[in-house]
Amino acid sequence: LFLTPLFRNLPEATLAAIVIVAVSGMFKLEKMKYLYRVRKLDFALAMVALFGVLTFEETLAGLLVAVIVSLLALVLRTSQPRFSILGYSPDGVEFGNMQQHPDYISVPGLLILRPDEGIFFANASTLRDEIRALVSASEPPMKAVLLDLEATNDLDVPGAEMLAELHEDLELLEIRLLLARVRTPVQVLLDRSGVTAVIGPQNIVPSLTSGVFAYHQQVEGDDGRVAFVSGWLHNLVEKNISKSL
Repeated sequence: LFLTPLFRNLPEATLAAIVIVAVSGMFKLEKMKYLYRVRKLDFALAMVALFGVLTFEETLAGLLVAVIVSLLALVLRTSQPRFSILGYSPDGVEFGNMQQHPDYISVPGLLILRPDEGIFFANASTLRDEIRALVSASEPPMKAVLLDLEATNDLDVPGAEMLAELHEDLELLEIRLLLARVRTPVQVLLDRSGVTAVIGPQNIVPSLTSGVFAYHQQVEGDDGRVAFVSGWLHNLVEKNISKSL
């Protein structure tokens, strides 16, 4: 505030040396190596921030460039529809990604999917196409799709409209769409947009287990549902007994 005029007549090389010494303490080489080793994208964003600050006269402008690039990278990453195909554990207690748990069991005729990035405007259309492609390629043919919305903390209008369109697509193929673990903000938007009425309130279930039960009842009637529940409870009891022993 007061001493800046004293540095006015210093040679630029001297001023540059002062800046380099000041900035060098803020540049963490080991941290950059760590970012490069762990996640290349984070390393690239750090380099954008570094060169942005060095390129622009104003430090704030360089940081703003880094923030904008980070937001674009976030949208690009989340716009790629990544989802997990779920199955249930051999004891029937929990559901998980079948790629991570090869011993998990799929339900014949039921495709259980979890969008890992949630559903929003950037990935809604592509996600719908991916689900349709999975259904078309399934053998034997699918009878129902159970969509786990646990990772979808909020839902925008394009995402809600996509669910309604997906329901209509599957309905033409005589495939039932079930939604499980719908969070309150998502349910509120589905109700307001009329998507709940399109899909059917009976097709929105509180848990994946409830969705599997509903599917068995749809395909095999009450007897099939009772048989599945009995087998599931039997496995659960056996697991608890083996744990106690």
